[in-house]
Amino acid sequence: MDVTTAAASAGVSAEAARQDHKHDIAVKLNELDAPDGPVSFNSQKGTGVATPDAGGDIANKDYVDGKIQGLDWQNSVKGELADPPETPAEGDRYIIIAEATGDWVGHENDITEYISSAWVFFTPDEGFCCRVEDTDLQKVFNGTAWVTFGSTVDHGNLNGLTDDDHPQYIKVAGDRAFTGDQAMGGNKLTGLGAAGTQGDAIPADANLRAPDSSKLEGATKAEVQDHTPKAHLLGSHTEDTLANLK
Repeated sequence: MDVTTAAASAGVSAEAARQDHKHDIAVKLNELDAPDGPVSFNSQKGTGVATPDAGGDIANKDYVDGKIQGLDWQNSVKGELADPPETPAEGDRYIIIAEATGDWVGHENDITEYISSAWVFFTPDEGFCCRVEDTDLQKVFNGTAWVTFGSTVDHGNLNGLTDDDHPQYIKVAGDRAFTGDQAMGGNKLTGLGAAGTQGDAIPADANLRAPDSSKLEGATKAEVQDHTPKAHLLGSHTEDTLANLK
């Protein structure tokens, strides 16, 4: 039999049931019949998935993450503009900022998309979130304005802020104590108040006072002024001794 001319019937080949035959076909998936069973992706990704509209639609990762975080993710925008671009391409999307001009007048804060040679506007709800491609930022609509994603997180609402066990923080007020020596790196402590108790830091221009002469041992000399020829002996008085050391 001449196999080059003989007719062949589908399924007759001895290897018809095998699934290792790969042939390029110019057929789009949406032109095929609907599957009547599970479809395996063989551990491959489905990329470029649009934001779902109906309950049975496939969800992309941004959509799922947004729902978990209480956000309503939208398709990304190219940038934030007040003036419509002169030569937009089909599908170009932007967040409109003030002061809007041309066809965008009155649509500040809207997301606009260029569809079929016209700008279509979408008014955001609180929680709308999208990526701005030209700045690589995530923006969230807070009900009145588009703000960067991180600015919607209030540091004061974090858990554990009052535990006082964060080694990277130092309280500017309160009872958090140092747990080791602290190097100042050549910097000063400025604005010190008057020392009140033992262990307080002393300002450089503070007066040094001894409660009585018994606290001054030996013949401690202090030169009161550079131009004073005579040195004063401290510790020789019976009353409280006060000296300005310079």
